[in-house]
Amino acid sequence: MNSNVPIRYTAQLDGVYFFRSTKERKVSRREGEPAMVIVMLGGIYSALWKTQRITAKGGDVVCWHQGDLRIEENDPAQPTRCLVLNIRWKDHPESLPRVVRDAAGLMRMLALRIFAMTKDPLPSPVESWNVYLHALLAEYVRMSLHRAKSLLDRVNQCLEEHLAEPFTLIDMARWIGLERHYFGQRFKRETGMSPMRYVRAQRVQHALGYLATSPSWTLRKIAPRIGVPDEIQLRRLIRQYTGLGIRDLKGRIPPEEILPFAQSLTRWT
Repeated sequence: MNSNVPIRYTAQLDGVYFFRSTKERKVSRREGEPAMVIVMLGGIYSALWKTQRITAKGGDVVCWHQGDLRIEENDPAQPTRCLVLNIRWKDHPESLPRVVRDAAGLMRMLALRIFAMTKDPLPSPVESWNVYLHALLAEYVRMSLHRAKSLLDRVNQCLEEHLAEPFTLIDMARWIGLERHYFGQRFKRETGMSPMRYVRAQRVQHALGYLATSPSWTLRKIAPRIGVPDEIQLRRLIRQYTGLGIRDLKGRIPPEEILPFAQSLTRWT
């Protein structure tokens, strides 16, 4: 995000609570929810948002904007432990990253202070809570400015903006601002796969994400949402990356296991 753009800290706290995920694997679709800040205390938090896999661990902080559509998945071996702050922040920067590292531990300290204040038998004015919240958000923004974007981050940003469109390697190189051959070689050197193979893998992962959270959706409905021309080509892509036809996939794997299965096959296929 641009460090020269002024930011207005007008957010208000609606509530704060401690959350611990279950020890059973669960995939859930989050849609139309309020903005929230998740301060990780331990375990692993994982969500699929647009074309990005958002993963956070102890010492990370996640900031979801109001209405962010995402698919969350818990890790039974490493249950999420976090403080969740539900907030109203209408004028947040759109380019704000969804996860940053709390390098100094300041956001954790502020979140714990807010949590303690809401539990105090001698309640503090709500305005006091918001002062701490604004300090937390200011630190979040500050840390986001120190978060350098890798080439993979830039490709994922392109996918966020263009996933539903058919595009070529030349298009991607132009959006990122690199010469086509150099872009392809550098991306393969850094990730082990070509850019367009990565794009296809992400499209398959998104398709399986839709099947996991909306089992009644057909491939015909899903295809245009992920930039695939038609359901026939989507069937081919799914078979290419999973080794299974769509009937076998639905027959062998319960809906709640489809997304983890997709991630294991398509992350670096």
